[in-house]
Amino acid sequence: MTHIVEHRAGVSASSPADSSARLAKAHGAVQVMGWGLLLPIGALIARYCQAWDPAWFYVHVGFQSIGFIFVMAGIGTGVVLSHRVRPSGFYTHRGLGIIIFFFACLQVNKPYNYLFSSFMLMTAE
Repeated sequence: MTHIVEHRAGVSASSPADSSARLAKAHGAVQVMGWGLLLPIGALIARYCQAWDPAWFYVHVGFQSIGFIFVMAGIGTGVVLSHRVRPSGFYTHRGLGIIIFFFACLQVNKPYNYLFSSFMLMTAE
């Protein structure tokens, strides 16, 4: 982390590497909040809290919507970061992210929802 301070001129500046590192941390934190916390909580509410009819549905949709917003913010930071840094070894990371996001969007699309519903029926208790 490079921070340049010019005491005589009263100027302080951070290097581009410092802002890219902060952006990478923000990308990871926002994605973990979206994919790792909010979306799974929404899925668990849909799976185990249906006895709270109809409140479970609104709580589920709330968690899923906020989680989707976090994921979109993480994707945005990832796109900005990839344009700023141009990493050579992150093609796999980017490709997997695109594929996972594609299937997540496909899951909520009604014509293709049967693919995921039949999987849930096969694995249900």
